[in-house]
Amino acid sequence: MALHDRFNRPGDHWLTRCDYYLTTQADRLGTWWTQHTPWHRLTLTQGLLALGACAAMERVAVLHDVWYIFVAYAALLSFSQTIAPRFGGLVEEMQYEATGLPRWTASAVNLLMLFTGLFGLACALGWLLVAVVYRVAPPPLPLLDSLLGGLAFSAWKWGEYLARTNPVGPSGTPRRATNE
Repeated sequence: MALHDRFNRPGDHWLTRCDYYLTTQADRLGTWWTQHTPWHRLTLTQGLLALGACAAMERVAVLHDVWYIFVAYAALLSFSQTIAPRFGGLVEEMQYEATGLPRWTASAVNLLMLFTGLFGLACALGWLLVAVVYRVAPPPLPLLDSLLGGLAFSAWKWGEYLARTNPVGPSGTPRRATNE
C-alpha cells in the first residue's frame, strides 16, 4: 500500500468513495498541469484557493453577504495549510470519529460544499444562456450572486482536493521541484 493510498483511501461508504474519486481526479488534473505548463502543481493549488478567497470577499464587497467572510477564511486557512500540509482525508475522518460523528461526515461536507459551488456556476451559466437566447442583458445581481458564490465554493474545494495529492518532501513541506 502506497503512502498516497494510506492517507486518501476509498473507504466503505458511498460518500467516501465519491470523495476519493474526486481526489483521484484532482490528482490527474495536477499531473496534467505539471506536464503541460511550466508551473508546479502547488501553484495551481494555491491559485485555486486564492481564487476562492477572492471570489468570497468580492461577494462580501459587492453583495454585502457577510457570511462569505467565513468561506474566505476557510479558503485562506486551506491556503496556509498548503505551505505546511496535512495528510489527506484520513486525518479528517479520525477527527470526526473522535467527536462521535460517522466516519463519512468529512466526505459529506466536502461533497456538499463542492456541489453547492458547481450549482452556483450552473445557475450563472443559465443566466448567461437566457440572456444570449433572448438578447437581453442578464440581471446583474442574480448573475453576480450565483457566479461569485459558485466560484468561491468550487475553487476552494477543488483546491483542497488537489492539496491532498500534492507531493510532500522529506521534511513534511511541499516539494517545490520543477516539473516531475
